[in-house]
Amino acid sequence: MSILLHIDTFAAVVEKGSFTAAAEALGIFKPVVSKQVSQLEQHLGVQLLQCTTRRLHLTEAGELFDRYSQRIIVEILEADMSVLPYRENLKESCAYRSLKALPCHCC
Repeated sequence: MSILLHIDTFAAVVEKGSFTAAAEALGIFKPVVSKQVSQLEQHLGVQLLQCTTRRLHLTEAGELFDRYSQRIIVEILEADMSVLPYRENLKESCAYRSLKALPCHCC
């Protein structure tokens, strides 16, 4: 499980107010959104959202986690922006050269 992906999905649900709207905003299917939020809740061991037939509510734990998740997302975006001046051709990176040296077993 990619915890960052699940946090981003949770944040989209909170921001948009529904699983459907979050799915549309993220460009994924609603069941994927539901599954990712459920997996996040399982990982944390708490219920983050309470759904009724008409509304979606954050639980107390959900409110707390939402505050932290917003800060995490901002930090990640800032970290991404901070390396912009250093971006160069990835073919020169050690990771890329290592992957290229691996034998291909896909065919």
